[in-house]
Amino acid sequence: QPLSKFKYRLAAGHIGLGFPGEDVSSLAEYCYRLDVPFFHEKTQIGPLVFEVRRESNPCSLCAKLQRGALNNLALANGYSKVALGHHQDDVLETLLLKTFFEGNIAAFNPVTYLDRKGVTVIRPFVYAPEALVAYVARACDLPVMPSLCPASGQTRRQDMKEFLKELDALSPEAKDRAISALERLFGDKWDGGRI
Repeated sequence: QPLSKFKYRLAAGHIGLGFPGEDVSSLAEYCYRLDVPFFHEKTQIGPLVFEVRRESNPCSLCAKLQRGALNNLALANGYSKVALGHHQDDVLETLLLKTFFEGNIAAFNPVTYLDRKGVTVIRPFVYAPEALVAYVARACDLPVMPSLCPASGQTRRQDMKEFLKELDALSPEAKDRAISALERLFGDKWDGGRI
């Protein structure tokens, strides 16, 4: 039983992308056992991105559509705060992608208020390395759904993931230092925005 001094309603949300073989039953069952409401919305985001739009860089559009659908799902069910599972490695992969491919030093913010939607997006794991998140998921026997995306493992983000592995071997403290650099540069506005 989780304990917190803060009182809040908790629910889980999942956006189905419309790929064949998508099965959320293990996630739904896990939420049921915890007595946590589970909201699932089926979409056709996958076919739209890959078959209709035939995006050469599908990740950006797919992620944007998923976030919009998740925010709408939260609002439709009475929730104005959405917690995403981005971890430290996600932050750094984004930083590297933006730096090397856009010429921009930025990532995503730990907390973002979307004023047009009235939704606050939080990312509580941004200081936790991916390896730690994966370890806890295994240790707690959490249901993990495999990616069904046809581009999975073949993207620039995957290239940055491999680069971070090499960097970690050279300097194990590099990831923490990169996060500290973001904080020194931007405070809590890691997207480069100013307060």
